[in-house]
Amino acid sequence: MKISTATLFVVCWIAAIARAYIRLRVQKQFSWDDLFLAIAFCCLSIALAVFYVIAIDKMYLTLAVQYGETSGITLPPNIIQITFDYQKWIQVTTVMLWLAVMSVKFSFLALFKNLVKGILPLSRYWWVVTILNIGVLGYGSVVTHISCPYYYTLKNGE
Repeated sequence: MKISTATLFVVCWIAAIARAYIRLRVQKQFSWDDLFLAIAFCCLSIALAVFYVIAIDKMYLTLAVQYGETSGITLPPNIIQITFDYQKWIQVTTVMLWLAVMSVKFSFLALFKNLVKGILPLSRYWWVVTILNIGVLGYGSVVTHISCPYYYTLKNGE
């Protein structure tokens, strides 16, 4: 998992740097779609940093306990606190990844805004899609937290 996500993240880095170079140096312009992509890249970077540095070891240990695959593992005495910390940090990671996905969507919307300017039916459609995506952004940001009311309890593993 570490290798595949790191490899894809490096591809994102290369694509983001190449795009930024082309937009800023070659085309000498910066627009809203570039800003949304920069936000998406920052959210993705934060999510992966939190996941790799804080959450991944807690995840493997929590899942081993949850599925009863602890033979050969000496469990630390604070395993319950480790599980609670995992629940907290995986929520941070999930929300940041959702914000990254939605920022890419808004980048496309910002790009298409200029393309549909002056075409009334498409402009109306653009507004409908934009408002719908704002709702999806809000819903997706809170749904994982609302759907699981058992934070910091052992009921979460049931």
